[in-house]
Amino acid sequence: MKILIIGAGISGLTLALRLHKVGIDVEIFESVKKIKPLGAGINLLPHAVRELAAIDITDDLIKGGVETSHYNFYTPQGRQILSDVRGRNAGYDWPQLSIHRGLVQMVLLDKVKQVIGADKIHYSHHLKKYEQTASLVTIHCGDKDSVDNFKCYQGDAMIACDGIHSVVRKKMYPQGDELKYSGITMYRGMTYMKPYLDGKTMLSFGHWDLKLIVYPIDTKSEKPLVNWVAEVRGKKMIDKADWNKEAKAEDFIDDYSDWDIDFLDHNALFKNAEKIMEFPMVDRDALPSWSDNRITLLGDAAHPMYPIGSNGACQAILDVTAIVKHLDINRDNIAKAFKDYEQERIQPTSAVVASNRNLGPEYILEMVRQKCGTDNDNKCTCGDKAPQGYCISQDELRDSFESYKVVSGFTK
Repeated sequence: MKILIIGAGISGLTLALRLHKVGIDVEIFESVKKIKPLGAGINLLPHAVRELAAIDITDDLIKGGVETSHYNFYTPQGRQILSDVRGRNAGYDWPQLSIHRGLVQMVLLDKVKQVIGADKIHYSHHLKKYEQTASLVTIHCGDKDSVDNFKCYQGDAMIACDGIHSVVRKKMYPQGDELKYSGITMYRGMTYMKPYLDGKTMLSFGHWDLKLIVYPIDTKSEKPLVNWVAEVRGKKMIDKADWNKEAKAEDFIDDYSDWDIDFLDHNALFKNAEKIMEFPMVDRDALPSWSDNRITLLGDAAHPMYPIGSNGACQAILDVTAIVKHLDINRDNIAKAFKDYEQERIQPTSAVVASNRNLGPEYILEMVRQKCGTDNDNKCTCGDKAPQGYCISQDELRDSFESYKVVSGFTK
């Protein structure tokens, strides 16, 4: 059996390695001329790290990233709302890793070259069109910006790992599958700075309209490299064609002018970033089906979601585990394998998409703002003396937070 994989991102490379391990041949088709370690930080949750152990890359990832110790939530004035212990500190068998996305991709790419062979990766091979018969899938690839020089390849099936702008998904659903804009613009950056707290803690500040996520992704130097995302509601969505748009701290820093965090200089975080990129926070509605006989979708191509709760890459990795299992069981019936994979994964991923639209685990920030309110001294205006000084109890906050772990599948 040969599987044609469209896209050499984290999901496509992981899929290739997992399929190869069960004896299924693969070829990978990537649009770019050369894969570079682009992007910013991501978080790999324990259940995703566990699945990556099957392809023997966890040691390299642990060496290259930071084992997240806690996930702490704060008001805009730095008053703690909740602290959640993470990874092995919380009793999981595997760590939660905060790590550069590009590093993960390069570790996977090196492993593919070593284990499967560099000749199995085809660069500058943008998918132009495809067709299938009862027994084969044929794809036509070429340079993304050229209308000439097509090359044809055949395989027993095709799995599209080509991301939120999936060519395959667009061909499957040409109408009524538009991007859904949250109203939030994300400004992403990475900054070298002095360690804060224990040097391994992920932070979330703010509320529905204005938020800041911060976490270290490399602590090997005297000044760790910290990844951050500033989320601002109410700005106009940038054009899709400009999604690699660079931004400046001046574009959003004034929105945070009344924030006062005593252990983190957020203004310096913004101003000292080497580069800031601007993106709209978007997703798509859940699909009724991901498959068409010998063709199916995986990862962001199947279920693009808001980047909330550290679940984008993690859910794609769980997709890989499921689809490889079903292909291994149903080698003589690929269509059934893909339908069984759908049946296992559509409902859980649709639930994560829906939860992320309501802030996912970060909803507790909004709970405090809506139920408590604050005066100028950042004190709860309700007058109650509940734990942490808020009228909303720690138990209520914890219950809301823990429910997201159930939805996204990483309870112990």
